[in-house]
Amino acid sequence: MAGAVCVVSILENILGREGRYVFVNKVAAAHARRTQYELQGRTMRETSQGPESEELFSAVRDCLSLRKPKTMENKVVFPDGTIK
Repeated sequence: MAGAVCVVSILENILGREGRYVFVNKVAAAHARRTQYELQGRTMRETSQGPESEELFSAVRDCLSLRKPKTMENKVVFPDGTIK
């Protein structure tokens, strides 16, 4: 449960209402296995590829537009091809 709270907290602090990263801290960048520069100013869709990301995009869009939290698990495919 603590992990879910942390992820929600990270998303609230780095995503603007339009879904662009407005601030990326070192922990969030490390989690995404990208640099802060690679994420800053981009949307999640621009930095995450593949059909496995669609559920996450939909959940984040709902959270941003409805201003309500949502809990989910997500499979992540990193730039190097590893999956977690």
